[in-house]
Amino acid sequence: MTQRTIARNVAFTTGLGALIVLTVGAVYWQELLIRYHLFRLARDDGYLRAVLDEPPGTIIGHAVERFIQNPSRIEPLVKAYVLEIARHHENASRHLNSGNYDEVLMGLGGKNRFECFAAWDEPGWATKGSGSAGSFNGTGITFLRLAAIQGILASKKVQNTTMDEYADAEISFLCANDIPANSLIHDTGGSVTSSTLCWIRWPRRTAEKLAKYRAEEARRMMELEASLNALPTKWGDSGANSQPPKQEDGSTGDR
Repeated sequence: MTQRTIARNVAFTTGLGALIVLTVGAVYWQELLIRYHLFRLARDDGYLRAVLDEPPGTIIGHAVERFIQNPSRIEPLVKAYVLEIARHHENASRHLNSGNYDEVLMGLGGKNRFECFAAWDEPGWATKGSGSAGSFNGTGITFLRLAAIQGILASKKVQNTTMDEYADAEISFLCANDIPANSLIHDTGGSVTSSTLCWIRWPRRTAEKLAKYRAEEARRMMELEASLNALPTKWGDSGANSQPPKQEDGSTGDR
């Protein structure tokens, strides 16, 4: 083997080694950056909302999709889902923020479809509600990722979790067929097309209305009882101490 051949082999080996080192280094560096964003996503509940629209294929986009599919904490996913839908849809925001509703049911379905139902209970009267459906107002990337969050949280059977932005609200994710029978919106008339849903309710608000209704009913019953006690006990009586009217012969008519 000539010296030129040896030099050529050394140069080739050195170049190949450098290429391998650079490739491994690039892959490692990319993974390092992805792990950094995963760290932030797990610890900052608001960071997912900030990067939710990052395009697929980017480092942050990879981190977002990896975090959604295998979250180390569910709180960032719940917060991103509820707040982003409220930001993009006026009806959802109104239902969530008005303070009038006892339950809200919402979901993302096929073909960029968004559905939202709300109900409030007036004890002593029929439950009232409203519903709407239409296209999702956000970007396609946001829709796909929120729909993925919705499905992941439903598959994990997330139940009665809370978030600071909606005090006293209990947030659950479930399959459309698993809407509880005691829900005010358990029957949507077959109009739900989403296979999974987000169910939000305010049990304290409902309980306070029921307690107020029962107290009012008790007050009315006491007033009715007092009124009945004040009625004449015999024909022609004007009160509890009234005497029966006398007949023409002076008798009272009692026998």
